[in-house]
Amino acid sequence: GLNPPASTGGLSPEGTLDGNVQQSNDVADDPDKRERWRLIESNNEQQWEPLIAREPRPANPVHGGLMEQERIALRLPSEGEEAAGESQYLVLLVEPKSAAARTEDTSPDAKPPTLTNHTHRIAQIARRVVQRLNLEQYIQEAVVLAAQWHDRGKDRAVWQRAIRNPNHVPGQDTTILAKPGQNGMNWRLLGGYRHEFGSLLEAEQDSEIRNHPERDLILHLIAAHHGRGRPHFERDAFDIERFSTEQNEATAHGVMRRFERLQHRFGRWGLAWLESLLRCADALASESQEERDR
Repeated sequence: GLNPPASTGGLSPEGTLDGNVQQSNDVADDPDKRERWRLIESNNEQQWEPLIAREPRPANPVHGGLMEQERIALRLPSEGEEAAGESQYLVLLVEPKSAAARTEDTSPDAKPPTLTNHTHRIAQIARRVVQRLNLEQYIQEAVVLAAQWHDRGKDRAVWQRAIRNPNHVPGQDTTILAKPGQNGMNWRLLGGYRHEFGSLLEAEQDSEIRNHPERDLILHLIAAHHGRGRPHFERDAFDIERFSTEQNEATAHGVMRRFERLQHRFGRWGLAWLESLLRCADALASESQEERDR
């Protein structure tokens, strides 16, 4: 059932609600570390409402120093009403030093890195990680190549519009951003598109990856670095901006077959461990002060 409001109080010794009993704080809301807000978007305007009333509160919690970790759609406009309709989201905000737990590509940054710089940094970190683990050479190469290709699908007009990048011009690397700015991301504009699926489609066409002994692993790491592709993608994830329906469908089928092959080869936990190497490199790059200062 739904959680009762704080005004109902806590539980009495008999286990019933009693307004005179102080209710314990919800572990999801810690004013020093994390807070939940309702975000209402309408006509290109934003309104933030805290789920738990505390004072003082900034009109925009992101401007107050918090950073977005996760967003869940509560209400979206019906088809045909997107331009004038109202959207509502439940947003979890965290303090900057808690950002290591953020989702890697959707949390707002004060100074978003370019895709080129972000990718370069991730590849550097991935290379150091696999070298220190002393993995077999082809496995090392697979992780590094996956790091170099995993975010290529962000170079799409739809993704750049969704992160509110006003300067994006397709084909100009300096204006392709890897993350949203402080205004966050408009998920509705994506229509379900997944950038890792777009990255996968591009990587499949690369001759170095196509001829690599660990081709399957490279492509799987790209596909799975946000938890999808295990074993499939929904059709909404397709990259219709760059590729045909036939190409998208073939790639989607390949994701499932590849996942089965790699699970059989490495085992469930072995494959998950290899996936974690790229995810760790991504998280470390996102938190790198070097990247934030660029």
